[in-house]
Amino acid sequence: MSKTHDKPERIIDAAVRRFSHFGFHKTTLAEIAEDAGLSRQSLLYYFRDKQALANAVVDAIGQEYLATLNDALSLTRNFEEVLIALVDIRFTYFEKFYMIFSELHSSDTNRSTVMNAKQSIIERESDLLAKFYKKAVDTGEIESKDARELIQLIQQTLEAYQGSANKNRNFPEAGDMKELMDKQKKLVQLLYTGIRA
Repeated sequence: MSKTHDKPERIIDAAVRRFSHFGFHKTTLAEIAEDAGLSRQSLLYYFRDKQALANAVVDAIGQEYLATLNDALSLTRNFEEVLIALVDIRFTYFEKFYMIFSELHSSDTNRSTVMNAKQSIIERESDLLAKFYKKAVDTGEIESKDARELIQLIQQTLEAYQGSANKNRNFPEAGDMKELMDKQKKLVQLLYTGIRA
């Protein structure tokens, strides 16, 4: 890889580390540039402002999440394991990047960044789940149903449950995540039982 393409990646990596530890609002572009071994002016050459860098960070996290999810799903033996792995990987990333997501979500300026990225990730996650659903149908594990509709229903059910479990808060508390993950695993097991019926 050329050094030119390496600089944006170094900047994004430094921003992820800073945003994860100190938060978006308490991190300056100068600190990120220093961590990346660049000047602030060099950073601004690649990212015009902090918002553009936040967009790139959210996108990089999304790409990593989807690659990790694909790898994990490739190791599953059935569609129930696919659904449980989905919950596990979602929560692993939520916990790992909690500070980033909570701060970006709490800011009106950044909320659209997170929501747009989330929608794109959910669409690509849906495509990935549909691939494994088709495999389960092909092996006779489950009967064929409208894959797209079923996958969207599963994703929407998980989102709705997470939203209702937030105890009237706009964003879940970090301490509530383990209990929420365990309940979502039980929920996907119930959904799987229903799919097989």
